[in-house]
Amino acid sequence: MRKAIVLTFCALLALSCADGNKGLEKGLREDLARLDKALGNSEQLTLLRQQQIAGISEELLSGNLSLTERYSHFGQLYRLCEAFRFDNAAEAVDGRMMTAEALGDRDLIAEVALDKATLLTSSGMFLEATGVLEEYIDTSRLNTNLKVKYCYLMQRFCQDYSEFIPKAETQELFKARAGYYRGQVLDNAPKGSWTRRHTLVMDHINNGNYLEARDSCLAMMKTIAPESREYAICSYYAAVACQNAGLEDEALHWYIESAICDASNSVKDNASLCCVAVELFERNEVDRAFRYIQLSLEDAQFFNSKVRPWQIARSLPAIEKAYNDTQARHSSFAWKTAVVTSILTSLLLIVLLVLISQYGRNKRYAREMASLNARLEATLSELSEANEVKEEYIGLFLSMCSNYLGKLKKIYSMEQMDAELKNFYTTFDNAFLQLYPDFVRQFNELLKPECRIEIKKGELLNTELRIFALIKLGITQSSHIASLLRYSVNTIYNYRAQIKNAALNSRENFEDAVRKLNGRSTF
Repeated sequence: MRKAIVLTFCALLALSCADGNKGLEKGLREDLARLDKALGNSEQLTLLRQQQIAGISEELLSGNLSLTERYSHFGQLYRLCEAFRFDNAAEAVDGRMMTAEALGDRDLIAEVALDKATLLTSSGMFLEATGVLEEYIDTSRLNTNLKVKYCYLMQRFCQDYSEFIPKAETQELFKARAGYYRGQVLDNAPKGSWTRRHTLVMDHINNGNYLEARDSCLAMMKTIAPESREYAICSYYAAVACQNAGLEDEALHWYIESAICDASNSVKDNASLCCVAVELFERNEVDRAFRYIQLSLEDAQFFNSKVRPWQIARSLPAIEKAYNDTQARHSSFAWKTAVVTSILTSLLLIVLLVLISQYGRNKRYAREMASLNARLEATLSELSEANEVKEEYIGLFLSMCSNYLGKLKKIYSMEQMDAELKNFYTTFDNAFLQLYPDFVRQFNELLKPECRIEIKKGELLNTELRIFALIKLGITQSSHIASLLRYSVNTIYNYRAQIKNAALNSRENFEDAVRKLNGRSTF
């Protein structure tokens, strides 16, 4: 009897697999095999990228570079991190800005400001991007190349921002502005340049000319090195154009090509892999689709920006719809199993009698486990909310105090300001140590014995400890820390580098280790 049951289920499985596999042609399956191979090398390529970043960072910390060389090194570091790790890219662009300001070159400052605004825009930080442009960019003083770069950024800013706005009227306003800036790029960018050709593709897509957009992408890819970042972008927009034109198989092919390029270039801020997952789920390739969506989410978390996880979450309704479609398709499969089901029914009745005898005991155990799980989830939720609330209010408290000091600076003497600043530090030290009383000891355990910090008599925290106290609270940007503690960004950068060089273990993971400290006394 057992053998008969096994053979019957094997027959059902064979029929199910035959029904599910007919959605993909041979060419697409070969594409997916290449994608799996590229994803298999992803971890090794990530380590290689981290080593490259560490090498340039070490050269910048050496102090042996001229300002021009530092500007170049920060540029290399930004390009390595731009689509790899948001925090590192932000630090690189801030360092490059400080160097450009030290050089006193107006064009370099504007160029870096545009790079920073682009990074913030790609991460959904539109308010911050606007602040950078208002502070550094005077369009009347930009040269031709920078004006093109500015318009190229603004068309992306307006297009992306329109997707975040709930009001239809405002959406259309920003889409119209995006169209205006695309027109400016097309009028002023050099013919044959990447910027102009890519903007033309975007213009075709936004005007509904999907086949023209696809053809433009294909023409561009003939002049671009395969596996390059630009090739990945072209492939992605070729897929978008094909999808809008109803060319589903071709769209999936180009999404896969883009995902392969992203994996080969250690691009963590990617969109293609998520699109591949959605397309495969709609074609009943459930296992592979969920594996890809998981990898896509891991990449988004590694990159650490706001917008990409949100975009992946937006794909979930499409996946749910695909699941419902799959269920509908399975209903057509029911007639194939009618004969097998009649045989199984008699066997299942026997099994049912056995299960009924165990049902009563299992139901009682299930109720007990459900009660325990509910209590555990409630406890974890309360703990999580408590931690988030206390750190949020500390950040708000610091910002209010810092703003207050900024206002006093206009009316107080230097002596009065020193007294107020000392009082601010004392207040912060007391508040922080009330929450994390054992922070200093735990922090010192992360440092080499000879480099551990000794608090002077009458002090609670010193400057280094205050900087890493803010990092513990989730405030990681050097510019933000400098603003709160009333220091220059360069001073904060030097303090961070000095402490990380004294780390007992890896300096790259030092700040992550600080954020994991619980700061509570073990006595």
